[in-house]
Amino acid sequence: MELLKEDDEGFTIRWPDAHVSRYTWKWLALHIPGMKENKFAPKYTTKLWNLDLMQGKTPEVGYDQVMDKSSMAGMADLTGNIRKYGFCFVTGTPVCPEATKELIETIGPIRQTHYGGFYDFRADMAKADSAYSNEALDLHTDTTYFTEPAGIQAFHLLSHTPPSSVSDEPEDNKLGGETLLADGFFIAHRLRLERPDSFYTLRKVPVPWHSSGNPDVAVVPDQPYPVITTHQGFFHQIRWNMADRGTMPLDVNHIMFFRAMRHWDFIMRRWNNQLRFQLEPGKVLLFDNWRILHGRTAFVGDRRMCGAYIQRDDFISKWKLTHYDREEVIDANTTQLVGAGMVDKAFVRDNTGIPEGDRVFPLFSLKGRTAIVSGAGAGIGLAVAQALAEAGANVAIWYNSNKQAVAEAEKIEKEFGVKCKAYQVDVVSPEDVERAVDDIVGEFNGRLDIVVANSGIGWPNGAFIDGSAETARKVMAVNVDGVMWCAKAAGKHFRRQKKEGTTLDGKPLDNFLTGSFIATASISGIIVNVPQMQAVYNASKAAVVQFCKSLAVEWTGFSRVNTVSPGYMITEMIDHVSPAMRELWRDGIVMGREGRVKELKGAYLYLASDAASYTTGVDLVVDGGYSVP
Repeated sequence: MELLKEDDEGFTIRWPDAHVSRYTWKWLALHIPGMKENKFAPKYTTKLWNLDLMQGKTPEVGYDQVMDKSSMAGMADLTGNIRKYGFCFVTGTPVCPEATKELIETIGPIRQTHYGGFYDFRADMAKADSAYSNEALDLHTDTTYFTEPAGIQAFHLLSHTPPSSVSDEPEDNKLGGETLLADGFFIAHRLRLERPDSFYTLRKVPVPWHSSGNPDVAVVPDQPYPVITTHQGFFHQIRWNMADRGTMPLDVNHIMFFRAMRHWDFIMRRWNNQLRFQLEPGKVLLFDNWRILHGRTAFVGDRRMCGAYIQRDDFISKWKLTHYDREEVIDANTTQLVGAGMVDKAFVRDNTGIPEGDRVFPLFSLKGRTAIVSGAGAGIGLAVAQALAEAGANVAIWYNSNKQAVAEAEKIEKEFGVKCKAYQVDVVSPEDVERAVDDIVGEFNGRLDIVVANSGIGWPNGAFIDGSAETARKVMAVNVDGVMWCAKAAGKHFRRQKKEGTTLDGKPLDNFLTGSFIATASISGIIVNVPQMQAVYNASKAAVVQFCKSLAVEWTGFSRVNTVSPGYMITEMIDHVSPAMRELWRDGIVMGREGRVKELKGAYLYLASDAASYTTGVDLVVDGGYSVP
């Protein structure tokens, strides 16, 4: 995919097949589900760069303009440049710490850290940090070890004089100390295009950052954070500092992580991705520490620097208030979208596509699509996996303890000529679920079309009042939480695919109207299993139905969400049920018998396919008529 043009109205791209598309920002804001038109969004206000894109120009503004109290134009230029490019120079600044400090404080209060507030230092190792040396510093971001890293950073070179000893002077008379800048968002962008697997690794794997160089300091954030953080589809923050990275935990896939780190480093070190220059007295550099990586070459001589950190929130506030009316800013901060996919309390018109053609059989084809089915080692889940594979889908089947799923996957692959692989996944763990979904998408042609959340367990303890709290929690965790975590992980891919129209590796996404999320509920969610005592199980299935109905509205435009509620089916879950109880079941079933799992295949295939393109928020009951009387 090639960006041909980007302007204030939108952008034009050329797809790999040479097709050219034009998108306006307004159209995108209306058609990206769950996103309101927001003039403050990074898409409207930032510009990624490398040397080729900068074309030899760097953003700058005059000191007198910024400090002019009669006009906000200079401050608007300064904050606008930092927001757009991630950095800006302030020229003509008086060469003294006092003027530099005053300049910084016009943006916001100076942030205090264990290094102090405003800094004025030389390379004397007054602090146990390589920044206080004359050594080369690799590209990095500062304060990765804080829960909230420093926002804006300022540098002002006050002086740089040759060494006092003639023998220490470099032969080329250059003192060194060249500053390096790189756009972390651009590097992340290139990584996503060139190595999507590594991009998602650095976005997902939490890194244990820490600061322990000074004897009286041992700072760590509230939790490990990944290298790349995104928000609503946009780059939000980069943390990159190998000197601050702690030992990676054992449960991380170290091969994938360090491979991803190498890929990032390789892109970062390309000559045209690094801006190199000498800082000058009177020319202050301010940059966004959440975005811009900075470094320097080694130097000799006496080099005096001053500067400070500013909280990012203070900078964002100043940027907004120098570009927009205060009422606009407050309204954007407080006025929420009424509902996902809604504008002015009405659903966006025509937010989903219509299948091509008029013949019915092609609508049921899943050829080339990717499906995930949880709880697929046997029973309903296995039958569903077989049905989707028969319709042409590549299928990933999940199991918890039933390792027969591995053999079943091999059978499916051989019988239907599709890709099928078994994965052991704990659906109760959101981290395990998300990791599995991401891995599968990476392995299965970079796309995700269908997810069937089928994992579930029964209630074996009789009356709720006599049952254990532990069992109740487990039933709710598997039956409800498991569905939610599957939905959360799948929805991110459905939303991205609808938004970007590409597979994970940037190829055009063919044959994708919307995603399809299907959860297995039960008639137990709409009836009471007299004379069985199943209050917790029934509540869990009712929760699944209502969760999916609500999700169908939230996911307007990028995924259909439905449930299937089977009746009494012959599966391994009824092995413990007495013959007498099963006779009572049959007495209440209009068709006079229990169902077979193969009789559910059609229901799931319908909801998974384009045959159900106009079906969402539905609970499809398949119970032989049990719930009719």
